[in-house]
Amino acid sequence: MKKHLIAAAVAGAFAVPAMAQVTVSGKLRFAYESAEKRSALSTHTGGAPIAGAVAAKVQGLRVTDGDFRLTATEDLGGGMRATAYMEVLSRGRTTGIAGRDAGITLSGGFGSIFIGAIEAANGIEPLAAAGAPGYGDLDANSFGYNVLRGGSNVDFLSYTTPELTKGLTARFALVDGDGATAGNAGTGGMQATSTTSESILVGVNYNAGPLRLALDYTSSSDNANTTATRADNRTRLSGSYDLGVMRIGLGYETLKLANSATDKQTMIGVALPLGAATLGASYAEGKLTGAQKRSGYDLGANYALSKRTYAGVHYLRSEDKNATTAGKDSKFRIQLAHSF
Repeated sequence: MKKHLIAAAVAGAFAVPAMAQVTVSGKLRFAYESAEKRSALSTHTGGAPIAGAVAAKVQGLRVTDGDFRLTATEDLGGGMRATAYMEVLSRGRTTGIAGRDAGITLSGGFGSIFIGAIEAANGIEPLAAAGAPGYGDLDANSFGYNVLRGGSNVDFLSYTTPELTKGLTARFALVDGDGATAGNAGTGGMQATSTTSESILVGVNYNAGPLRLALDYTSSSDNANTTATRADNRTRLSGSYDLGVMRIGLGYETLKLANSATDKQTMIGVALPLGAATLGASYAEGKLTGAQKRSGYDLGANYALSKRTYAGVHYLRSEDKNATTAGKDSKFRIQLAHSF
């Protein structure tokens, strides 16, 4: 009798279709924040100029970040695996629900293929900042000036090779919608009817021991966009090294525009772990042909209350010296963050 019950249970188990394992992860971050935008030169009502007058100031409690991610993984057999994920922005009451990055990866002995609709942020920041705590948005300072040029929403197709030698891989990618004008990622817009550009990226990554390096070159083409400031080609090199007592990072990017102007960007970062606390600092600057320099620094200290919860204090200051957009920004926050 027991044998029949066991057989029936086994048969029932095999009768159920195999289903992918779905996991939920995400983060939520609250903070008290104060932000100030200061113009380089403003005019008093009486006509006398006042250097550095406050153009705008906001402060108070706010949700600084919040999202959740659904990830499904399926074993396809033969050493192949498919992974799909979708991220959704969610920041509490009175804030909208919106889509974030989404993509599918097919991996195996051949390497991995990824296709998705993602935000193409500045590529040198992840390594050059060395994991230093702080605002982390010198490429997307929403209150004012982007010291490092950020990216846009793009449709992205890439292939990454298996390890060519210890720690070394190569990457090839097609970026649809990359350029001066943000693309409509996920909508399937074709270049003939779009004002965005199409780019080809080739690069290599090295990750072994304490050293991490990334080098890539991107060439952009365009069927419709004749904007002089659109990207023509870009070269990026960044790296980080773990010294044990601290991590250091350095990055450099040169971006050539269609009007032959060049935007050169550099960044350096350091992270110093001290038990449960981590101190960090990063500095970045950008210089566009025919324009003045943009620069900024990001300081921070995080204290780990657990593996998934920390309290942090962060300060960011950026400055644009271009005559038409000159000004300074500063932001300060005390933050409580939890990931799940």
